[in-house]
Amino acid sequence: MTSNQNNSDHKKGSLQTYHDVVHSKMRYEWDLLKAETNLQKHGISFAEAKEALVCKFVCVLKTTTQNNEERFVYLGLSSRLNILVVVVAYPDAHVTRIISARKANKRERNFYETQL
Repeated sequence: MTSNQNNSDHKKGSLQTYHDVVHSKMRYEWDLLKAETNLQKHGISFAEAKEALVCKFVCVLKTTTQNNEERFVYLGLSSRLNILVVVVAYPDAHVTRIISARKANKRERNFYETQL
């Protein structure tokens, strides 16, 4: 998948926005500091998480509300063949904000594989 970086502001705490060429109406964004923390904690980059969101088969695990914001928890497969749990919010109709990502645990992997 090809992505074009639209925002080159790399200050800590700023949002990084990517435009997905394949899904041309959807933009992906994330907080750079949160992405760095997620990579250190879980070993998963938000760029890899984005791949899991646009794979051919994505499962919705649940929806939650936190701080009056609806969040969605997805299972998807990255190009590195990791089944990932990705939490996102949709601040508007054309933006997906990635909040967190981690490798699926055994139960989540089994669930994903049985859905294929």
